[in-house]
Amino acid sequence: MTQKQVGFVVDKATYESAMERLEWGEMSERLRDTVVEIAFGADISKREKVRRRLEEVRKKRDDALDQADKLRSDSRQYNARIAELEQTLSHLNDADGEYSGALQVIEDLLIMGARIDPEHVQVKRAAALQKVRPEQVIEDLKNRNSELPPEAFRFAEPGEPADWKDATPN
Repeated sequence: MTQKQVGFVVDKATYESAMERLEWGEMSERLRDTVVEIAFGADISKREKVRRRLEEVRKKRDDALDQADKLRSDSRQYNARIAELEQTLSHLNDADGEYSGALQVIEDLLIMGARIDPEHVQVKRAAALQKVRPEQVIEDLKNRNSELPPEAFRFAEPGEPADWKDATPN
């Protein structure tokens, strides 16, 4: 259908008063309806109004469907990111559990009287698990076992017993 733009003059105050009572775009819609009604009669005008409303509702539905598709896509992306973060957290928890287990092994050695220092193989293993220096592992052990004497956390000096329990007075 070819279209024709229609223009006419009306009193400014009347126009402004009418615009205050209508929503945006409603003035144009009503004027188009009036021209259709004059040209084809009231029945066709009503049909035209319903047809335009149908087009508007279909467009709103399509917009809502597009928005729902975008939300579903965003939700899938969030779910994928959540899964990645949960897996990372699980790995970190596993690493923390392994580190705690490694510290427990070292603590068992300490309880039996073994001297533990930064060069000890179990200390190096624990440091590698936690990605820290062996000295940090020794500090963690000292914090967890504050009742142990300093002799437990160093090499035996020449002439000292290998067992720290034998080196400390009872």
